[in-house]
Formats: sequence, C-alpha cells, structure tokens
Amino acid sequence: MNQRQSNEELILIKASQVWPFMDVVSRLGGNIEDLAERAGLPLDAVLEKKGVIGERSAWRFAGFAAQSLGNEHLGYLVATEHPVHSVGELGGMRVRMAPTIGKLLQFFIEDVTYENNGAKYSLIRHGDHVVFRREIMFPDCIGRWQTEQYIVTILVQIIRLCAENSWQPSWLGLASSAKPLSIPSGWSGIDIKWGNPATEIAMDESLLHRQVSSAIQLLAKHHGREPSRPITSGEIDYIVDRQLWSGGTSIAETAHELGVSSSTLKRRLKRDNRTYSGIVGERRQYWAERLLVETDTPLAQIARTLGYTHLPNFTRAFKARTGLTPSGFRANQRSNSNASD
Repeated sequence: MNQRQSNEELILIKASQVWPFMDVVSRLGGNIEDLAERAGLPLDAVLEKKGVIGERSAWRFAGFAAQSLGNEHLGYLVATEHPVHSVGELGGMRVRMAPTIGKLLQFFIEDVTYENNGAKYSLIRHGDHVVFRREIMFPDCIGRWQTEQYIVTILVQIIRLCAENSWQPSWLGLASSAKPLSIPSGWSGIDIKWGNPATEIAMDESLLHRQVSSAIQLLAKHHGREPSRPITSGEIDYIVDRQLWSGGTSIAETAHELGVSSSTLKRRLKRDNRTYSGIVGERRQYWAERLLVETDTPLAQIARTLGYTHLPNFTRAFKARTGLTPSGFRANQRSNSNASD
C-alpha cells in the first residue's frame, strides 16, 4: 500500500452508516462475507453498527457489491430503500431545530464535517443558485460512483423534507466519471454535468429561506390566535427556541407571532414575574446543557449556535447559572453517568 492509500485508510466513518449497504446487498443475495473480505471491511462492526471503520473500505465494498450483483444503480437503491423520513434522523438537536432549509443544510454540513474528516462540504453561491458541494476524497476508488449515487439521493431526500416531494435539483455535478453513465430513473430530466471536480447539487437560492416542515406544523398553533387568549409559557419558549437556532432573538418578533404588541407581551410577562431577556437566558441554558451532555459539539460551536459572540461570554453566562464552566459541567455530567453505569 502506498503512502497516500495509507493516509486514506485513516479516514473513518461510523460503522452504522455502512449498514444500509450491507442490508440491501444481503437481501439481493450478495455474499457479504466475501465482499467484506475483498474490501477490507470489518463485517462484524457494520452488522453490529458499532464503532468506526475506514471509509475507503466502505466505498470498495459498495463497488465490489455492485459488480457482483450486476446492479449499476446500487447506491441509489440503498438510499431509496433506507430513506430519510424526518429531520430528526439527520443528527443532533441543531439540525432538528433548524427553522429553514438554509439553516438545516448549514447545521448538517457542520455536524458531518465534525464527525468525518474524509470529505469537505460547503454551500456556495453560483449566480441565482446555491450549490451544495461535496469534494471527493478517493478519486481512484472503485466504489465512488455507487457512493455518489447514495449521497446525492440522500441529500435530495433531505431537501424534500422541507420542499415538495417532487422537488428536483436545478442541475447535478457528478465527479465519478468524465463520461456519461447510466443514471437512476429518479434522475431523469435533471441536467447533469459529468466530470465535475466535486459532487454538486444546485438549487434556487429562494429555497434556502423556506421553513422546515416540522417548524411549520408547530407554528400553526400560534397563527390566527385571539389577542385576548392567555399566552402560555410553552408558546413563548418554543418561539424563543426557534429564534435562538435561527441566529437571533427579538421580543418584537415574538409578540408579532403571538398576535400582540411588544408592550402587551411585556406586561403579561411581568404578571408572571418573567422578562423576555430572562426567558432567552433560560432557553440558552436549557439548550447549552443538552448540547454539552448529549453531544460532543465543541464549546465554541455551542456558543456560536446559541448566539454568543465570543466563547468567554458563553462561559461567563453558563458559570453564573451553574457555578461550573461549560467544560466542567460536561465532564461532571459524564462522570456521574459513567458512575451510574
């Protein structure tokens, strides 16, 4: 193995991410033991969905499997048989709370980049379009066409969670081959650019501002309300949460969504011995604690997500409420959890 391939073997992904390929190949009659051995893929880890494995070996497995089964659209088939049904399947709380497609893709890119050093993801502007871009890491790997099919199909599914089910990319840039290949039936009618330097999915820029379906459904409760109807703490908390995750809080916007004036909202909060700034602080603290305990998200990223300009500001605010720094709180909670196990 040359030095380049040796370095590439250090690029790891979660074993559970490869399981859908294993499941479909097995169902189609493929010899997964033989294919895994040829690809250098640790079969037990994938079947048990535990730990991490070399990403290059996963790509090779997909390529060998497609050859063995004579299925040139295996990657597409795996993505359609194991589709993304909800935003909640995509990862952490930031993704689940994303109010718009733009924020959803931004959070998704940040989370995937943090978990996997084998690919570079970005959103770039291209005229009136925005392009979701994934730079390939193994240009000479046998399974890259199958993997590209899978990735493109999953990303289209993610966007369709927020847009209509019939949504199609404005165009696709494919990096697997300089020559046109047979494409999956679901891609018919899409303008495809072969031999692209990276995998690219183009969409109209206006799509980024569209609200995520789950957010629309939850917000429906707050529209058309009578101004005289009591404002519940749950309603306010939800609206502040959504504002936090979208990058800014505003009492005027909160009042507008509740159908009252800012002064009316302030008076009603005062009756409950609450203030808008206090609620923002409470919700920031709530999400900070969840992110610290339930995820490995870096502290700087948590601070940025929750609207703190600088990490020291987050640290001071957190310590004022708990007596611990964010890192100390995370370590303490995990130590208690391990002790209870």
